Amino acid sequence: MKKSLTISKLILTLWRKELLKTLDTRTKQLSALLISLSLLILGSIAGYTFTRMYFHTMMKDSTLVFTIGNFLNASIFTCLLFIIFKVLTSDRDQLSVKLSWFPVTPFEKNVGYFLPFTLQILGINLLIFSIILLPAFLLEEAGFTFTLSFFLGLILQSLFIVSLLEFIYNLSNAILAFSNLPYGKLLTLILLFVSILFYGLETISIEDVLANASDFDYNLFYLLSPLPLWLSGKLSSMNVNVFLLFGIGLGGLFLSFAALFLTQPSRTKKSSTLFRNIPMPTSQWGAVLVKEIKTQARDEENLLSLLLIIILTFLAKLHFHFSGNNMILMGFAGLSGFVALNSFGNDLKFAPLYRTYLIGAKSISLAKFGGLSLLAFIQVILYSGITLFLPDTLSSLVYILLILLNSTAILYVTGLTIPVHKKNTQAAFLAIFFLIILLIPITYILQSTVTDLTLLPKIMLTLGGELLICLIILTLGEWRFGHD
Repeated sequence: MKKSLTISKLILTLWRKELLKTLDTRTKQLSALLISLSLLILGSIAGYTFTRMYFHTMMKDSTLVFTIGNFLNASIFTCLLFIIFKVLTSDRDQLSVKLSWFPVTPFEKNVGYFLPFTLQILGINLLIFSIILLPAFLLEEAGFTFTLSFFLGLILQSLFIVSLLEFIYNLSNAILAFSNLPYGKLLTLILLFVSILFYGLETISIEDVLANASDFDYNLFYLLSPLPLWLSGKLSSMNVNVFLLFGIGLGGLFLSFAALFLTQPSRTKKSSTLFRNIPMPTSQWGAVLVKEIKTQARDEENLLSLLLIIILTFLAKLHFHFSGNNMILMGFAGLSGFVALNSFGNDLKFAPLYRTYLIGAKSISLAKFGGLSLLAFIQVILYSGITLFLPDTLSSLVYILLILLNSTAILYVTGLTIPVHKKNTQAAFLAIFFLIILLIPITYILQSTVTDLTLLPKIMLTLGGELLICLIILTLGEWRFGHD
């Protein structure tokens, strides 16, 4: 266990060094601090605005349903973070390769990686739910004991879900490695993803929870929701065995640690040749654009995320029975720009080539954004062709294109701010956290201003927003490519 703690400490030290590479001056550190505080304050205001009436009503009518609902949300969010981080990070980074030369057992190495990975997910979960819910807890006077026990239970619920996911992931990985199937990580995450969706869709019913909230059903997605009620003395209305809850929770932790004894297989990635027939343009700008499309389309993590997004949206269409295709296509368009997140990080190896050919930073930034937008558009076209989901109206098509461009731009800006690539695994955690605290105030501001505007002001505001995004891309790109 001592070696595992040493590995965890080493990982945290490497993460800190990578973060300091980005914030390498006092001015950048102070700017990052001010921006983070501003986003946290705006996020807290937005969170209180969103949850105030809901919180007041639910705490007055049914504290039990309120707790179950939020623990369910925390579990779903934990599953999403787990899958996103597994998609964005490699199972064999530089540290893992170096550790293979030292007398470290697979269990010690796996525990050493599992601890900081889990701490990151728990930390992001706690911070996001604190931003959204804590202002309401404090201003609505929910009580110190219930507030403390609620967030403690939230952490334990997230830990329980992470443990179960780690067990399923490691066990599936080992089985697929033993069967010697190709694309093991891809198949493992698809199996994990489908298992989560199948269990959630088959066992969770909001109507049943509302109708039979007093008779607890021990669903794993909100297993520990009675804990804050028990600690604050409000459990009398629920028929539940608290000791059974602790037993199931400890069982999940045991399974997770037992799976860490399994050896993680070392796989060679299959090289892809997608878009090999597209010739490289003679112009520098066009060459960078086509290069971006080819490299991002051939990246295994990007292919993996695309398949998971297709499965998610297709199952959502089947399960929720949407009357039209607009919601599904808008959701897919928003997620199709995910390839932009690791664009800059994966492109660092091309920086000397750009300098050799004297390609300007602004030209690189615009060409890469153009290539990423085209790739996202190609994904939407292929998705529509495969699923036969088409926009219902012309205005819906315009909204889909705007969502596609803006999501690609926001994810590209996030990747420029915090470079995400295979050798810098912790950046995925920081980037997702930055993206979430950025989207909370943006959503609040748009909801507060745009909904009451007429058509012409909406068009003007949209054009202004697009110009602002382009300016941010150019400014950040010039700084990034000049800095790195």
